[in-house]
Amino acid sequence: MALDYLIYEDSVRRPETKPVFEAVIAQINAGTARVRELSRGEGFQAGGQRVLGTAVLEFFLARQNADGFDADAAQAFSDKMRRLLGWTEISYSLKTFWFEATVRDPFFHDVPHEDPDLAWFVPPQWVLKPDVDPAQVNPEWLRFACWIAIGFMKYGMSFDSINANAILDHVTALGSDLPARLKQHGSGQLPAEVVRYKDAEVSCVANDAFATVKIALKAESEDNYRAVLTWLCRLLEADFPRSYEIEFRSPAKHYLPVKGLPKKGVHQLFANATGYPELRPFIARYARLVMREHEWYTNIDEADPAMPGTFAVFALALADDQHVPLALDYLRVCDGEHQSIHARFVHAYIAAHGFTPNAVALLVACAGNIQHLEPVNAYAVSVANRDSLTALANARSEMAGREPSGITRLTADLDGGGRVPDHAWKAVVHAIWGEAGSTHPETLVAEAPDELKALYEAVLG
Repeated sequence: MALDYLIYEDSVRRPETKPVFEAVIAQINAGTARVRELSRGEGFQAGGQRVLGTAVLEFFLARQNADGFDADAAQAFSDKMRRLLGWTEISYSLKTFWFEATVRDPFFHDVPHEDPDLAWFVPPQWVLKPDVDPAQVNPEWLRFACWIAIGFMKYGMSFDSINANAILDHVTALGSDLPARLKQHGSGQLPAEVVRYKDAEVSCVANDAFATVKIALKAESEDNYRAVLTWLCRLLEADFPRSYEIEFRSPAKHYLPVKGLPKKGVHQLFANATGYPELRPFIARYARLVMREHEWYTNIDEADPAMPGTFAVFALALADDQHVPLALDYLRVCDGEHQSIHARFVHAYIAAHGFTPNAVALLVACAGNIQHLEPVNAYAVSVANRDSLTALANARSEMAGREPSGITRLTADLDGGGRVPDHAWKAVVHAIWGEAGSTHPETLVAEAPDELKALYEAVLG
């Protein structure tokens, strides 16, 4: 089926289409471009002709390569495209169409893994071609390549740091000190007062190019933590990467009463700060700013990842029940397909509070957004009372009208379909009663005390 819009190849094969591309570029630069839905993807329109959005970017960059590359112009136009279409939409064109074709492939060759059985799985190593003179490489290309790398850090998914580091490695191999300067000073795109704060007892510095935050306190005080949290929120309201690492050092080494949480500086920061009740609104503000599915603290082990805001939310909810709604939002937002750290928090909350309505709400939210929630032997005894069973029965009724999480839908589909709320509730039952609840709930109902039998039936029937 013929496309009803132009793609980049049309500008090469059909020179008469170039004025359309030029007209769209003029619209974008003037701020008058309007994004339109195409039969496939998004694009623009000029003179009655529609053009694929990424094709416009590719045309612009190809023209830049031909006419004399200007990194500032390329960055400015690409950033306008990002704002119109989103980074995900344009990143393939930036990386594959421009960087690989302009910088990587002309100057590097790939060396496959020496073991042919591993060559299918291990990415090739890219090395300079023997006849390449780095001094002949256009430095404007390298500046723009670094801008693309920073874009992957700031706007891409957490795994896009791989793309960013690969680009920076290529630029370094071509003799540029730009990556080293970025590592030391950041991109320079954020104001100095946003990326740095320092007083007699507090030191904070952030690097947006490498998505790092370093905080150090010389003394413990409410004012010092207020300064840290105020600066941190200001930083994260700016154009800072959404996946990042926090390094934190202070005299106090407090950690949350949650078994198995990694004892990292970011954990210590929020465990310490939550000890000052007046600072809890600042901590909640931070958590609301940073909670995003598919984003991570990058210095937490990839095998046991944690979404930004994790330790702040856990600390607040364990300190005061008024923050349980925040914790529920966290449990619904986090990437339950890859993360399981939230189960440890829920178990710690239940251990501290029992099966209160809040605890049940947290368990339900967790069970509905996690690959697998291990049962706890003590839970079956803990819920064997009227208040706990009533809280569970009420929660089951409420689940029927709630939008299920993506992981719950996926797991229900993989297990053969059925009503998604029913499937999610089975995860709650399994967490409390284990295999007995999953395979023989009728036995648990039959063995229940007469005064609780109706409640067991409401929960397990």
